Amino acid sequence: MISLPKVVFALLYFALSVFFTLSSYGNNTHLFRSVHPAAMMVVSSPVEIDPFPENIIYQRMEWDLNPAERYIKGKITPVFIVVSENYNVFVLDLTDSLVVDSVKRGSEALSFTHSSGKLIMQTGELPAGATDSVTVFYQGVPAISGFGSFEATITPGGNPIIWTLSQPYGSKDWWPCKQDSRDKTDSCDIFIKVPEGNKAASNGRLMSSITTNGKTIHHWRHRYPIAAYLVAIAVTNYVEFTNIVSVREGELEVLNYVYPEDLEQWLQDAGEIYKVLPFFDSLLTTYPFFKEKYGHAQFGWGGGMEHQTMSFMTTIHSSLMSHELGHQWFGNYITCASWQDIWLNEGFATYMTGLFFERFYPDLFGIWKSEQVGLITSQDDGSVFVYDTTSVGRIFDGRLSYAKGAMFLNMLRKTIGDEAFFQGLRHYLSDPLLAENYAKTNDFKIHMEIVSGRDLADFFDQWIMKEGFPRINLSWQQSQDLLSIRAEQEPSHGSVENFRTSVPVVLFGGGLKQQVVLELNELSEVFYSYPGFHIDSIKADPEHDFLALYKTSEGWPLYPLEIKAYPNPTSEFVILDFSSGTAFPSSFKVFDITGREIEVQLKNTASDFSMHLEFPKNTGNGLYYVALDFNGLIKVVPFLIWDRE
Repeated sequence: MISLPKVVFALLYFALSVFFTLSSYGNNTHLFRSVHPAAMMVVSSPVEIDPFPENIIYQRMEWDLNPAERYIKGKITPVFIVVSENYNVFVLDLTDSLVVDSVKRGSEALSFTHSSGKLIMQTGELPAGATDSVTVFYQGVPAISGFGSFEATITPGGNPIIWTLSQPYGSKDWWPCKQDSRDKTDSCDIFIKVPEGNKAASNGRLMSSITTNGKTIHHWRHRYPIAAYLVAIAVTNYVEFTNIVSVREGELEVLNYVYPEDLEQWLQDAGEIYKVLPFFDSLLTTYPFFKEKYGHAQFGWGGGMEHQTMSFMTTIHSSLMSHELGHQWFGNYITCASWQDIWLNEGFATYMTGLFFERFYPDLFGIWKSEQVGLITSQDDGSVFVYDTTSVGRIFDGRLSYAKGAMFLNMLRKTIGDEAFFQGLRHYLSDPLLAENYAKTNDFKIHMEIVSGRDLADFFDQWIMKEGFPRINLSWQQSQDLLSIRAEQEPSHGSVENFRTSVPVVLFGGGLKQQVVLELNELSEVFYSYPGFHIDSIKADPEHDFLALYKTSEGWPLYPLEIKAYPNPTSEFVILDFSSGTAFPSSFKVFDITGREIEVQLKNTASDFSMHLEFPKNTGNGLYYVALDFNGLIKVVPFLIWDRE
């Protein structure tokens, strides 16, 4: 995010301080970080220019809640900078089930309409660049959508609890907001009034908890840009404990709010944070919200939600902890621009769990990858990219947005190498036009292409935009010590004609093993290798690094007739004689004894049943093989090069 020049920042801060003082906000004047990049962007970027007519730079949020009642009463004050010309209305998203009591600018009442999920406020004409604010007073019973939005339930200990989970479209169910991940609020203060004896969890740093007349107001302050769906509150009789974790920037508070009856178990399980948080902090960029905190708040949903700086968690086991922590980088710091690109959030966070296993529990990493592949291949269709964002179930499809997105990252890593992959992640997270902002799939692709030096358009297209995976049959035979492996693939979905993918194959024999990697580009191909030992069996992708279903079998019919090679030994060329048969090979390859392919020149011959192969000048003495493919029937012919000068 591009910061305001210091002079402009000082002037705006002074103006807003006066404004909030006149509005009876006393000492709660905010200090916002910067305007939205659309207002300051002066360089080209893969990120689209913000389409919104104004940019919300700060919000003061005040709520009055009782966890025993599913009801909310609130006062929301957004401060915004006008971007568009001819500006005269300010629009927020808000469900019709909530009642707007009034809208004010300071003490001035503004006219408004509220219907069809839109709160439209008449601000009067404002010039581009103007700073203004309104205060919305509202109350009511929140709507229910998605994964609950705003829930009032009972904890296992029998205590009432209110919690929110706004992803993807639920923010407007309980507060007036800009429900779009591209329109982040730069800064906010959150005040939650609750009955005494309850704690309120939220984003940012807890500034104060003041009790008066049986009510406690918990004040949270957040000074990082935040999307509406990541704003969250949870209220119950929490007990708290803190872990202090060392990261690159220093000591970081990890604050935990937990049900009293589960405190002992959480104290035991929370120790994993001392592994995962420093690991992610060192592997990626430093923890994005270091100046405030990280934390967990227990809640009543079956899983976790990565609310910015405080994830809401059912339990605190390491796989869920690592997933939600990973979201602080992938989803919160850089947010998907639309739900079509949700894999930039969920696929990444899922893979961060895999990386955690790889680092600390390596035996689990292979199991984890195998489980992802099994889930993905349980159905034949499905793209990572979400074409139908009207379906919440499709957006958060565990098979596609999570597992397939994660396995795409693993395949990308194996394709371009660890160094380029992790450097690419850090470049992506460090891009000033994406950091604290939003991104699309193409933004990530560009960074990985720059770092790897490779064109990844086809790779992203077949695995992200299109559907399915390959079913690959591998059959093998060893003749004259040269190993031939035939790979035949069948795409599971018609959107991909044939997959271009790598297939690691481990060769076993006589207590030895060796790995070769097949680079598939066609529906049917034959690959050759000289392992140097007799092969008993092969295994495809034993580490489960690539998305495919495999079958392996030994042997296929060989070309039955003899082929003569002369002169043998030879020094400069060899002639292959097919006169005993009636066929001519459809293709051929020449290998040395290490399995390295040798480029040779095919010369014209007087016969239709012979081939004249001439060797390059730098060809050394030794044993060589010609692998001849007679429309699927393989014949291997050895010959010796000798007396080579």
